[in-house]
Amino acid sequence: MVASSHPYAAAIRDSTNTTLTALAAAYLQPWAAGITQRQLDDAHLHWADYRDPQWGGYLPPPTSINRLLRLTILSGRLHYVNSASSRSSRRLARQRVALRLVQHALDAHGLPDLDLVLSIADRPTVPRRLATRRPPPVFAYARTHAHLAIPFPYLSFDPLRWPRLHAARARRPPLARREPKAIWRGACNSLCDMMRGRRCSPLTDLALLDRYALLRAAERCPHLADVAITAHHRNCPGVRVLPPMPMAEHARYAFLLHVDGNGFSGRLDELFSLGGAILKQDSPFEAFYYPLLRRGVHFAPLHRNLSNLCHEVHRLSAQAADGASPPGVSAEAQRIASEGAAFSAEYLSLDAVTAYLATLLRQYAALQRFRPRLPADAVLWRPAQSQPTTGQRSGREGGVSCGHNALCCQRHPRACRVRADAAST
Repeated sequence: MVASSHPYAAAIRDSTNTTLTALAAAYLQPWAAGITQRQLDDAHLHWADYRDPQWGGYLPPPTSINRLLRLTILSGRLHYVNSASSRSSRRLARQRVALRLVQHALDAHGLPDLDLVLSIADRPTVPRRLATRRPPPVFAYARTHAHLAIPFPYLSFDPLRWPRLHAARARRPPLARREPKAIWRGACNSLCDMMRGRRCSPLTDLALLDRYALLRAAERCPHLADVAITAHHRNCPGVRVLPPMPMAEHARYAFLLHVDGNGFSGRLDELFSLGGAILKQDSPFEAFYYPLLRRGVHFAPLHRNLSNLCHEVHRLSAQAADGASPPGVSAEAQRIASEGAAFSAEYLSLDAVTAYLATLLRQYAALQRFRPRLPADAVLWRPAQSQPTTGQRSGREGGVSCGHNALCCQRHPRACRVRADAAST
């Protein structure tokens, strides 16, 4: 169990804490022999780039361009080595959220001295085929069976916004009062993004174009699935473009779709807060809590190629087999939505996510075979750095505060209007 004197730690059940502790131990098993300073330094410098030639962004080893975010805790103070260019607002936002999460775990639970590296990319960066007997200990948002990674909570769980968003699930309308359709809005990102030397085609690369496949699958049942992209993209030629839809408006629909993008998609975290019945595409990518999910219980599974989309939405609606009666919401859909909401309440609260992160970092620290020291270019993290300042996009939407988080702003547009006082300066 995670030891703590902070009141947050008492907010989750002992059984939940035990489950999260066991989950963290399983994730660290590849490094059970210990982690050396040399492993960590090598990971920091050489394992930030994508090493999968079948996907976009591939960079053949030993060439390295990017660096991982490095986080060091010494005597209860958090330091970091920057991994984002000053021109990359997206990476800077992700970096700040990761720092806030670790700081929150440090404040809530207390953490030992440690030194770690984190990938803030959408895909894991350490293929098992390239890993040595002592693999690089890289934290990442997701892992796959073909990759090594220590799962770190996604930026959805930003302590500045997640508690309000998670709490809002209690105010969502019941399924019976929602439109009995499946909903999805987003960009047409894919594993083809950043592909060098060739352009993907739906005729030959449909397995890499999950969101294009979603659009085409939904065309077969427009009365059951409302699917559209929100910006023109070369991966989705000739399809309609609609304005972005705030996540809060997704709660007007009974069925919520989750598909991959240019790798792991963290949208599932927020979908669970909306109270609908989730239909989730089979995916190689796993976030930290995915092993706790049960197919057919917490979500309805969709084939990897999404060929059963219309069938599953039809099955979960109460529509008659001949289509004569209007669609509705079946008892199974009600059960899936209820189980998903219960799962979110137990495992996706900020308390539970923080408990997972704290026990993960404690167990990781116990594997270090070196005394952590401050890297030469590390700087002290000051939480005030992450707060919006005059002239920056900031605000709230339904109790959600986005700060600098670009993804949050995309999902909650009204939370990111320029403040009136800032606009007048």
